[in-house]
Amino acid sequence: MPPILVLRSLVAGALILSGGPSFVGAQQRTTPAPGPGRYLVVDSALIYYEECGHGPALVLLHDGLVHSETWNAVWPTLCQRFHVVRYDRRGMGRSPAPTRPFVPTEDLAALLADRGIAMATLVGSSSGAGLAIDFAIRHPDQVDRLVLIGPVLHGMPSSAHFLQRGERNNSPLARGDTRGAARNWANDRYQIAGQNRAARKALFDALADNPQNLRYHGEFDRHFLIPAVARIEEIRQPTLILVGESDIPDVQAYSGAIERGIWGASREVIPHAGHLIQLERPVLLCEKIVRFLDHTQTTDVPTTVLQTYAGDYRGLLDGQSGTIAFKDGRLFLHLSGEKDLPLFAASETKFFILVWGGIDFTFVRDSGGRVSAVEVAHAGKLSRADRADSSTKTPSSGPLRE
Repeated sequence: MPPILVLRSLVAGALILSGGPSFVGAQQRTTPAPGPGRYLVVDSALIYYEECGHGPALVLLHDGLVHSETWNAVWPTLCQRFHVVRYDRRGMGRSPAPTRPFVPTEDLAALLADRGIAMATLVGSSSGAGLAIDFAIRHPDQVDRLVLIGPVLHGMPSSAHFLQRGERNNSPLARGDTRGAARNWANDRYQIAGQNRAARKALFDALADNPQNLRYHGEFDRHFLIPAVARIEEIRQPTLILVGESDIPDVQAYSGAIERGIWGASREVIPHAGHLIQLERPVLLCEKIVRFLDHTQTTDVPTTVLQTYAGDYRGLLDGQSGTIAFKDGRLFLHLSGEKDLPLFAASETKFFILVWGGIDFTFVRDSGGRVSAVEVAHAGKLSRADRADSSTKTPSSGPLRE
């Protein structure tokens, strides 16, 4: 396991780094819990979780204020389509606060192993999105896709405005007034946009009923020595970033940095929403998640097949000729003067990109089995780009624009 740091954070507040020890593999077992869920025991710590449904695996990772209850409004809908797991991270909800250092990504790894999930799509909100990013870096083979909602990015500095706002909202905690702190967060203009009374009440009730959520500040959490902000480009999975238009500027900046780092990711700004989109616009969020997962299913394609697609194509996109390049075991779209975009494989012949509203590429072979063209579906229109090179020899990609 690589070196790690403790990343201590006040809720939506300060980030403080200090040294941390190394860890050994987690020991786990499952035990009954009150309510609909169960407890997973990881190195003597109790992790409360719930699961439902059948189909592709989906893991919901809550934010740093509300435990897994934050997903209540989307839970029934997602359970109809997917095998869904949600859990309370240590110190929140029904999971007791930690008493010694631990690695959050390894709690998630232990839960996936216990539930027999080899690969899952991670849906993370705020610090849960930060956890999803860290997990995708540490355990890339276990992550199918990412949905990042109002994400944070470990290692990226926060503004004074962000830190001071967290301190103000948490100030009642100094006198033991958890309901006062809950009220501050529920009335926060960045957490919930506008006059959404139902969402504000849901946030207040969750915090007032679970004051432990406000008391644990992550002092035992251990993260990467080299933080995710410096490693974000290692992530290669299809990624959807959703950020509320009224969210705090820091989160807007995190989202932009993630979009830049996970090249080919899609970022959408959600109107009439702040930080907790799952509380504010649950129906729309379900639609976004389902649509993204329906349109971004990927598969492995043999390298020998991928190499046959590499070459120059006439009128590849909007009349502009371009190149399908092969590099590092995958295909890229190369247009003159543009940054190369990764192509995700939906099947052995069909590929897609997420930017520019989404574009599908379907490769066509002639009667002799040679790749002769690619059909391009974009903005409701279908076009055909004939292959410009007539050689049967597969061209190499050449230098790509980084």
